[in-house]
Amino acid sequence: MKKGLLVGLAVVLLVSLGGLIGCGGGGIAGIYVSPHNPNDYLELLPDGTFYLQEGWSRESGEWEVRGDELTLSFSSEIFVVRIQGNNIITPDGEVWAKQKRR
Repeated sequence: MKKGLLVGLAVVLLVSLGGLIGCGGGGIAGIYVSPHNPNDYLELLPDGTFYLQEGWSRESGEWEVRGDELTLSFSSEIFVVRIQGNNIITPDGEVWAKQKRR
């Protein structure tokens, strides 16, 4: 499950970076939450860095977006996931939804 999430997060990161470069803003940046556990989340920051909390695991690194793919890079590992609308889709089909601002 961790690998699937990381891949999903990678896709989110790619989309976020694409949003930053293409729009001059952080359209993809935000917090994406796991459908199975709301305490598991991926936060894409407008500066191209991310923070991932999944279970007891915590990761941080850099993200970028190209087309509909988000790439997450950390600890010499790279994960790629798809972005569709306000969702990140992991390779195993899990959908992480972007949280609305309050």
